[in-house]
Amino acid sequence: MESSTKKLLAEELERATREFLRGAANVTSAEELAKRLHVSRSVVSKYLNEMAKKKLVVKIATRPVLFFDVPTLQKERGIVLSEFEFISLTEFERFLRVKGKQDEVFERVIGSHSSLHECVRNLKSSAKYPSPNGLCILLRGEEGTGKRFLVDQLALCLEEAGSEGGVTIVHCIQKPEGLGKLLFGAEGLLFGGKGGILLLAEADCIRQEVQNELAFLIENEYRFKRNGRSCKSRFRMVFTTTAGDNSCFSEHFLRAVQMEVCLPPLAERTLGEKEQLLAAFFEKEEEKLGREIHISNLVYHVLLKHGYEHNVKGMKEAVKAICAFANAEAAGERQMQIYARHLPPRLFPELKDTVYEEKQILSFRELKRAAGKDPVLEAYEGIRESFQRLRELSYAKEDFIRDAYKYMNKCSDYIIFEKKPENVRMETIRQIVRNVFAIVQDKYNIVAQAGYIEVLAALCYKKLYLDANLQKWEEEHRRETGEIWEFLRQEFPEECGISLYAAELLEKVLDIRECRMEVLFLTLNLYFYRPNRRRKKTMGLIAAHGYATASSIANAANRLLGGYVFDAIDMPLDVSVAEIARCMRDYMERCHGEDSVILLVDMGSLEEIGEEIGKESNIRVGIMNHVSTGAALEVGSRIQEFEELEEILRKASERTVCSYKVIAGRKRPDVILFASEAGTEVTERVIRLFEKSMPRKPDIRLLACDHRQLLAEGRDSPLFKEYNPLFIVGTMDSGLRGIPRLLLEDMAAVEDMEWMKRLLGKHFDEEELEKFNRNLLANFSLENVIENITILNPNILMNFIEKAVQNLQYQCKLHIAGKTKIFLYIHACCMVERLVTKTYGNGCEDTAEFEERQGDFIKAFCESFREVTEHYHIEIPISEIACMYEYIQAGAEEIP
Repeated sequence: MESSTKKLLAEELERATREFLRGAANVTSAEELAKRLHVSRSVVSKYLNEMAKKKLVVKIATRPVLFFDVPTLQKERGIVLSEFEFISLTEFERFLRVKGKQDEVFERVIGSHSSLHECVRNLKSSAKYPSPNGLCILLRGEEGTGKRFLVDQLALCLEEAGSEGGVTIVHCIQKPEGLGKLLFGAEGLLFGGKGGILLLAEADCIRQEVQNELAFLIENEYRFKRNGRSCKSRFRMVFTTTAGDNSCFSEHFLRAVQMEVCLPPLAERTLGEKEQLLAAFFEKEEEKLGREIHISNLVYHVLLKHGYEHNVKGMKEAVKAICAFANAEAAGERQMQIYARHLPPRLFPELKDTVYEEKQILSFRELKRAAGKDPVLEAYEGIRESFQRLRELSYAKEDFIRDAYKYMNKCSDYIIFEKKPENVRMETIRQIVRNVFAIVQDKYNIVAQAGYIEVLAALCYKKLYLDANLQKWEEEHRRETGEIWEFLRQEFPEECGISLYAAELLEKVLDIRECRMEVLFLTLNLYFYRPNRRRKKTMGLIAAHGYATASSIANAANRLLGGYVFDAIDMPLDVSVAEIARCMRDYMERCHGEDSVILLVDMGSLEEIGEEIGKESNIRVGIMNHVSTGAALEVGSRIQEFEELEEILRKASERTVCSYKVIAGRKRPDVILFASEAGTEVTERVIRLFEKSMPRKPDIRLLACDHRQLLAEGRDSPLFKEYNPLFIVGTMDSGLRGIPRLLLEDMAAVEDMEWMKRLLGKHFDEEELEKFNRNLLANFSLENVIENITILNPNILMNFIEKAVQNLQYQCKLHIAGKTKIFLYIHACCMVERLVTKTYGNGCEDTAEFEERQGDFIKAFCESFREVTEHYHIEIPISEIACMYEYIQAGAEEIP
């Protein structure tokens, strides 16, 4: 009956709170709620006061006292409450209005829920400190970490709360000698204006006597005397500095500063934050340039991994430079594609260690969506959706439990390997979780995995200090998580009881609410790793030096073995053998029912502990050194088969003997392949032109190959078994992923050749590469290319082709420019020579459909090329016209 009344009260309070937020004049006093529920007022009052103690309701000290549901307030307004009692309804409404707007300002800061959480938290506290002067802040950080940006956000936050004045900036490095007069003189900056934020940038350049004057002003609450009259400054003072220590500041100044905020460099920020920063910078460039940006996977990962000298500012400048290069090429096009050639020179060295394929082009809108995903919330959502399928009877219980394990492990892996913020709070929470599990282990005689303790500590820290979205998700899905919890309680009653006990201890110490998902993870972890009949005879234990070394091996082995076979003890590098022996004895005292234990160790010195353990224990101990995941799997599989201790050790030792092998790869000579659909003779001429550009003859083969055959054979071509291809030169895309290609029109259009210089770096020195590049640009001018790929008179032929292409543009109302036009000139010249010498192949296929659909184009093409066909006495086949049509369609634009 009691639980039913509490549930009805919670539902009614939630409904009434939602109506209040939507403008209804609802009275949510104890008396009014009692009337609606038809129960005693004293009972409702008792329950409401209990909820107030647990901070589940907000209490308004009016007459009568009003109550509002906290989860509903947070969900509807998108805020996290820090105050739960107010003296009036007016004060509460103002708090909601200001809190929502102020928090919204800082919510937009990338990293506010991760590496910048502490910074943003401190700035929020400063913003909410009573006006007009607030708290004096010293903002530290390397150049480009976002100090000025955060000051601007603080100003916006103050504006939302009704403050005026904006930000007044003084660059102390520019006025080190006159700063005292500027601030404290007769017309001193500190004592005029409407107030707002006074930002003293490069504060480490302030002379110490001025620092002490500022300190005195701050300590006296910004009051001073001028000409016998008392005055007060209205400014909030913020100092910024790139100095990493306090040597530039006086002790008096440092004592006066009321809040110090340290911004981490970009290198210490999480991968997710870097992705969001890139998305934000490219989004601004899209708006500025009016183009939709697409970027190669290669460039994207170079931008993510590069160490920028000026941190966030450096990343922003790199994005701007890349977009400027790409924009210059994309004249008249709606889309702008970014490739490696657009990278600034300082980012080029990153390419040598990057393995992503450049041909994969990504829309930045897709990247932006991916950057906003939270792996923890994705795991929560995956478990929820899987349970929904179970409820819809399309899933078996075993399928749901399997899915839950999968999502739990995926979430755990992300947390363990993610760059986590390390600070006093994180370490304190980690130690609290360890202490809680020590109590739980003693009470229930269980062993908790060290890796999961780290995961639970990280989840608690994330929920408390980093991410309000976790609490919000659990509040929104309270009913569903409750159903999942009931299911687990029926399936795993013992593990659920232990998990609830651990959760109660954590709630008392950390004051965490809505932790059902953490309890769910803990229940699954205890169930998976619980002692069972398959390990009653022999247990496995891994002991290794180093942080999480043993835990990682044990976790991997248990997952692969599909059961709880190994426990782990991680030992510091400097711990003594006696201390290790003591820890293991304590550990085995908590384990019961086993006849023997197999101890896998990483160093021979740990073998000495076997005798120490054996002296005081009835358990037989077998020790095997040089532990690895493979050795653990070998031992674990035999433990699961109930083999005897000696037999397990003997067979495992035989199977895990170290062996070695030297693999001597066959040295394949480097080759540059030349492929053209124009035939072997044309290809040979291109090779001679390319070879002529080289400053000397290197140890590289230059080979001609048939374009169609290469396209058909692909990676299975005998050429790739015999040679190491550096890149392919030709008039068509080879279609082979992972092998760079260089089209003739790229060289004829004077494209960026940096990537080719990188590929040839081991064959030519820097000076030779520069000469090679200059020779290529000279030899592969359009005139030279035409002259060398055809035996016909190039001047006469080019005159005919240029006129034909011009006529075709006019008749088809097309604009053909840049590389596409050069591409068309080269292919048209090749086509004419093939037709004159009768060495052409089959051309493009499916000409019947092309004739039916593109009759107008065929007519226009034949008319445009009429002088060419008459002069050279040739007839252009439909197959050749179809190929030319494809070339034109790929790069031409219609003229409206």
